[in-house]
Amino acid sequence: EEWGCDWEGYKTIFEAARELHIPIYGADCHPRNDMRSISRRDLGVARRVARLLANDPEQTLVVIFGESHLASNHLPRRVRAILGRKGIESKELFVVQNIDALYWKLQETGFHQARAVRVREGCYCVFNATPIEKYESFRQYLHKCIEEDSCGDWTLLAQTLMEIMMNFLALDKHAASLMSLLEFDSAWAGEFELGNAAEEFARFIHQACRGELGKPVERAPRDQFFVNVIEHGLGYFCSKVLDSSRDGIESLAERVLSQIGRNEQLTRAIELLIDPRTRPGAQHFVALRSAIEAKAGNQKMMRMLAQLLGYALGRRLYIAYMQSRISRKDIHALFRDPLNRPLRPLECYRELHLL
Repeated sequence: EEWGCDWEGYKTIFEAARELHIPIYGADCHPRNDMRSISRRDLGVARRVARLLANDPEQTLVVIFGESHLASNHLPRRVRAILGRKGIESKELFVVQNIDALYWKLQETGFHQARAVRVREGCYCVFNATPIEKYESFRQYLHKCIEEDSCGDWTLLAQTLMEIMMNFLALDKHAASLMSLLEFDSAWAGEFELGNAAEEFARFIHQACRGELGKPVERAPRDQFFVNVIEHGLGYFCSKVLDSSRDGIESLAERVLSQIGRNEQLTRAIELLIDPRTRPGAQHFVALRSAIEAKAGNQKMMRMLAQLLGYALGRRLYIAYMQSRISRKDIHALFRDPLNRPLRPLECYRELHLL
């Protein structure tokens, strides 16, 4: 309560300890209002930890503490020194979380789905948030510390996220005009989700780049379908760049395929189009085009199919981008393509499957 931390994060630990009859001890101590006193706090906490271990050297002690104290020359060194003077041997295991340098290294090396890595012998790092989520959480914590309670107010994060995406897409010159058009949805307050927000912002930017923000171009239904696919694709791509854990394609595919019914040719085409390891042939695009014309009246299914094919396209773009097969300049060009010629949206969609 004093730190302004969410109780839910600790509740699970307390409930598990109570159920398993594991004792819990308070380890923190004063002064806590100044980072200059961190060494004194390290010593006080180290004495407490060492005293608990001295009472029962065979026990396993789990110490949950702030990451700034876990640097090797802080709390760990203090505990080792005290135990060494008492002649008590111990084995250490460190679990830290969301280290930026490790997060970006995993992205670069293609292990973006990893949720835990071994840093070195006896030290592991787990990931449960992206860097932008981590720093937004820290920003809200700092505001609370100085009694500017912004908890649940996601407006600044939304603006920051929009600026990051505009910089990525080299839209700095137009940022002011685009930002003035953005209306942050207050209904997101308290339930802001990074992936969904990034996707919506990317679609917003794509419409603005095409000159269709609030004034859509009249297109044939088939062309509009593929514009929607590409828009979903660029949205998913941007959200995946910001949060590599973004997924959900397979579960959406199951729902779409269950609604299509018995159409083996179309089912096969969709399966190939959503598989990033395959390159669909001309016949698969023909089957897709025929299905769109035949099922144009089923708007719900068309929306779901456009979302599915778009997400799969976004995943394809993300993989190609991470493997340096496409560049930021290529992504910029995609956002700026007006897609306003007849059949151009389908042509663009097919070209992107050649990556």
